[in-house]
Parts: sequence; structure tokens; C-alpha cells
Amino acid sequence: MSPIQTHIQWLIQTPPLPLPILLPALFLAISILTVGTYTLYNLKFHPLSAIPGPFLARETPFYPIYLYYHGDFALHMRHLHSVYGEFVRLTPNHIAVSSPTSFKQLWTTKGFEKGDFYDAFALGISKNRDLFTIRQNSFHSQRKRIHGNIWSMTSVLEMEKYIDELIELFLQRMGRLADEKELMDVGLWTWRYTYDIIGELFFGKAYGFLEKEQDIDNLMAAAGAVAPFEGMMGMAPVWAKPFMMWMLAIPNIARGIMNFQKVKVTGKKLVADRMKIMENQDKSARNDMLGKMLSIVWEKGERVDWTVLDVEQECFVAMVAGNDTVSISLTVILYHLAKNPSSIARLQHDLDEAAKNGALSPTIAYKEAISLPYLVATINEGFRIHPLFGYPVPRVVPKGGAEVCGRWWPEGTELGTSCGVPEKNKAIFGEDAESWRPERWLVEKEKAARMWDEVCAFGIGSRACIGQHIAQAEMTKLVAQFLLEFNIETASEWDCLERWFNKPQNIHIKVTRRNRAT
Repeated sequence: MSPIQTHIQWLIQTPPLPLPILLPALFLAISILTVGTYTLYNLKFHPLSAIPGPFLARETPFYPIYLYYHGDFALHMRHLHSVYGEFVRLTPNHIAVSSPTSFKQLWTTKGFEKGDFYDAFALGISKNRDLFTIRQNSFHSQRKRIHGNIWSMTSVLEMEKYIDELIELFLQRMGRLADEKELMDVGLWTWRYTYDIIGELFFGKAYGFLEKEQDIDNLMAAAGAVAPFEGMMGMAPVWAKPFMMWMLAIPNIARGIMNFQKVKVTGKKLVADRMKIMENQDKSARNDMLGKMLSIVWEKGERVDWTVLDVEQECFVAMVAGNDTVSISLTVILYHLAKNPSSIARLQHDLDEAAKNGALSPTIAYKEAISLPYLVATINEGFRIHPLFGYPVPRVVPKGGAEVCGRWWPEGTELGTSCGVPEKNKAIFGEDAESWRPERWLVEKEKAARMWDEVCAFGIGSRACIGQHIAQAEMTKLVAQFLLEFNIETASEWDCLERWFNKPQNIHIKVTRRNRAT
């Protein structure tokens, strides 16, 4: 009998494997085949296989989450570009781009829309999404036309006196720290300030963070716990998101979610209370942002599809979003000023001279503050020196493909620019791009505008942050008034932990009152 016949006879006579053994073996074989095929495709046959990057990034969609857990996404992205060049494959379908003007091109080129990253932040209060999470550009433009004017600088400055009141309270608290020789926890105090600003401008009353010097309704703790979870969920592939919901059982995240639900209830009540006041035509009702949004509901809500639920949703977004970014930027500015006495000296000289010449009111107006070039340069440098987040938030290449940065990309490709890369570009910002130097912004307007295009603080074009005017006003006014009345000195080095936001931590500075001639 031949060997082949012998083998066939053996197969016939051998009893079949029992199912408890056969099924796992079959599953293992199929899994190995699937993974092998997926790996081979991504390495050799994927349309983006020629783009270099770490092996894990080219093979799986989880490399961004790995960087996320590492806690220094922005630094890693700069390292990756230094190793792999202009284009880095971050996942099989997500490419990080570092070319000059790439940030502006991705944000302003027609047809490039937001990816599914933003789905993780959608609230679902209204049938329509809020402006931040709307992915379609045309729908975003339509919704923005409904209430965009409410966010204009003109509208914000109509409420400037309320910002002034909170700055005065902030300075009172700084005075107490100075008198008691207590160090200022910069991140904590700027966070309290920015949250109270939103409460004042939206709901006609500050939450009380500055007044009571504590977290109100655990709002700050909730944001600190939930935002990192949402960021990681956004980075995860769509098919993996359901498998990550177990993280809601983590005590810190669970408490944050519960507190967020309480915030929703609070916001809903604030809207309902304001509606009653306005329906009764109470003349004491403040014409703040909430009042203006509700007025749109009554004036043309049915025609433009703008309901009370839309108002509740935008108010909730305002309550929990934007405060982190403004607080981080203020913290960065005050930290670098404290570390650079020459910057403080020049800024305070300009403030003193302007006050002496009558160009500044005792309570500095925003329009007065922005007339001081070095102050504006200081704010701009604060935005540039420290990226708010390092994840290259993706834009999706439209149907038919498109050329970006001299290369043709197939439709569906996700492209993004990590903020820390263009903001440290030596070709744009000089050989000292790693260093704090506000003077770099004291150039002709055209050059300063080109430089600003590489700063990712608010985005660019029609999808730029709608709250940027609030941020500019509250930051510029506070820095001016604070440095006019106080000196600051660094008392500790900072740590940074990037869990979605690139948040400086454990920053303490010494605050002392200035002895200036009045």
C-alpha cells in the first residue's frame, strides 16, 4: 500500500474530533488567517501602504490610544515626524501631516469634513447636533447662521461689565493670597475664573467658583473625568467603541458621568427658569447669551428648526467645553511670564505707561488692552508655545480624492495635523521656536497673520471655534489687569499630562502686590 493510501485510510479510520476541541481550533485557525490577511493587506496592498510609520500604527487602529495612555501625545507626534518625515501613518487610514500650511489647508479646503472622532462628543439632547460635533460642513453653516451672531465680539463686549466684575473678584482673591503669602495654584484659579465667566455670560450668574473657592456641583471634577474618556472613545475605531463601554464602570469616570447628568438637569432648569421670566416680560431679565438664544426660538424657531432643546444643548456645551482650553492657555501664559522676568518687566512697563497716559481705564477695557502690542504678542505666544492637544484631529478626504500638500490622497483618507508640530516650526517661527519669546510677534501684520495660521488655538475658517471671542476677551483683559496690579514669580516647575487636553499640572507661583505710582 502506498504512503498516500495509508494516510487516506488513517484519516477514514480516525474518529472525528469532539466539538469542544474542533470549534476552538477552527476559531483559532480562522482568527490567524484573518489577522494575517489584514496584516498583509495593510502592509502591502492598502492604498496608504507607502506612507511610513510605526509598525503598530500601520497595522492596527489603536496606536493613537497607545499614545494617549502614554500621556504626551504632542511630544510623540513631533518625534514621529522627525523620524518618518512629512507624512506619518498613525492608523491604517489616518495620516498625520506636518507640511507648512497643512493645518490651514485641511480646515479651509472645500469638501473636507470632520471624521467620526466627533461622534463621541455628541450629546443627543436635541435631534440636531451642536456646532462642535456636526460633521457636515453645509449643515454646520446652516446651523451657525441661526445663532452665530450671538457669539460675535460685538455681542460679547455688550456683556463686558460682567467680565469686569469677575476679574475684580479674581483680583480680590489674588490679593488674599498675596497678603497671606499663599502660593497660587495657577491651573485651579484660572479654571475657576473661566467657569464663572461662562455662568455669567450665559445664565446671568456666575456659578460661584471664585466666590466660594470650591468646585460647585462637582462640575470641574466631572469635566476632568469625562473629557479624557470622550477623547479616547473618539480615537477608537467605530467597531471597537461598544467594547470600550466597560470603562464606564471605572469609579472616577462613573462619578463624572453621574455629575454630568446632574449638570444637564441644572442646565435644563436654568433654561426653564429663564423662559418663565421672559414669558412674563420681566424687565429684569438680562439680555445675555441664553436670553438671545431663547429669543430666536420665539422669533423664528419653527422656521429655522431651532427649539428649546437646541438651546439646552448649546448651553450644556458651553457649561462643560471651552473652559479647559482657556484655562490651559491662561495657565501657560502666567507660567511663562513668571519664568521670564524680562517679559513681565516689558509688559508691566507698557501697562504703566498706558495707564499714566490715560490710555487705560482703571478697569481695563478689551479695546484698550488690544491696543498694547506686547500684550497681544504675549497672548499669541501663549497660544503657540503649548499645544492644547497633540492628537491630529482628522478631516476626511472627499469623494474622488484630493491633493493635499503636494500629494494625492484617495477618498475616505483621514488627514490631520498635530498642533505642536506647526507651532514649533523653525522655518516659520525662527530657530528659537522652542523658546518663549513674545517679541517674535512684533512684526508687520502680514507676517504675523501668516504665523497665526500655524497656531491651532481656535481653528481656521468657517469651522473655527465659535467661542473664540469670549476666550480672547476674558484672557486678554485678565492678563492685563492682573499684571498691572500684581507681580508673579515662579515657585515650581510644571508637569503635563495629556489626556485629550494637554493640561499643565502642579504649577504654583508667588503673587505679590505691586507698589506702583497711581
